[in-house]
Amino acid sequence: MPYKSTNYYLKTILLKLYGFISEWVPGIDDYPKIKPDTVKICDRKRLNKLDLFYHTFSYFHHPNDLAQHLKMKDGIAQHRIESKLDHCSPFYPSYYGLVCFNSYLKTGEELFLLDAKAQLDTLLKLGTETEDHFILYYNIPLPKFLLKGRWYAGITQATMLSLALRRNQQNPDERLELVIHKLVKSMMVPGAEGGILINTPEGLPWIEEYPGAKPSYVLNGYIFCIISLLEYEVLYPNIQISHFIDRLLDSLVRSFPYYQRGKYLKYSRLYPTLSNIEYQGLYIGQFKHLYLLTGLEIFSQLAELYNSRISWVAFNEFFQITSPALQNKPA
Repeated sequence: MPYKSTNYYLKTILLKLYGFISEWVPGIDDYPKIKPDTVKICDRKRLNKLDLFYHTFSYFHHPNDLAQHLKMKDGIAQHRIESKLDHCSPFYPSYYGLVCFNSYLKTGEELFLLDAKAQLDTLLKLGTETEDHFILYYNIPLPKFLLKGRWYAGITQATMLSLALRRNQQNPDERLELVIHKLVKSMMVPGAEGGILINTPEGLPWIEEYPGAKPSYVLNGYIFCIISLLEYEVLYPNIQISHFIDRLLDSLVRSFPYYQRGKYLKYSRLYPTLSNIEYQGLYIGQFKHLYLLTGLEIFSQLAELYNSRISWVAFNEFFQITSPALQNKPA
């Protein structure tokens, strides 16, 4: 379980308290917010080669940095170690698999590649495949997000897509390529039809992490979706997917001020809760990743801004990372 000192719990409580206060008390949130109208999504670059390194998780030096906080069964990531659930939650094989693939790229050690492949093979067995879609379903209720019955999450579809793209780029496989296209289609199914594509209160498209009765608009899950679709566009360019990504990026930029609270970012729009140290580090990796994929300066600026506001010492203590890949330096 990630190291959680008394100081960590105190800071978490204060963050939550600040989140609630800044939501309702005028003038307390006096930090400048981004100006969406200054961002021209049409100026984004289009890559012609996929960068196989997964930059969002670049803060992990070794897969063990993550594995020590996960339940593992026969080498397959199952869930967070503190979870009471005893089944494999499909997000975690993707998460761990991407970290393993990063280590393979850094070291060339085949063992890491085999670990990444094993996670993907597990996901292929867990998923439900139809003529048009490949979906990793959950069957657990989440009252916090008004979820019950069978549902699926944008973040899980997205991270499997990113892992599958890397594996298929390295070792092409017709079956896996078909799954890749079906994963993309699954993220474009409207919520009204049982899917995860909805609109923000401003009428912009959004892919939900938790498609409950009341939209939550979880920030990190949505960014994972955009990253995976941008990577897909590199290998399978077409006008439809490019236009879809442009609309998703515009939605992210225009929605972003609603997440900015003082020095921090909200986790979602459903609750005023601010993101803890784990998510603070994650956002920086995601902004850097988006910048590398799009060339849009706004994401480089956001990476630098929030990198200046995080304590990487506290982040590395949280994950008990003994050989930290990142310190407090420009993102």
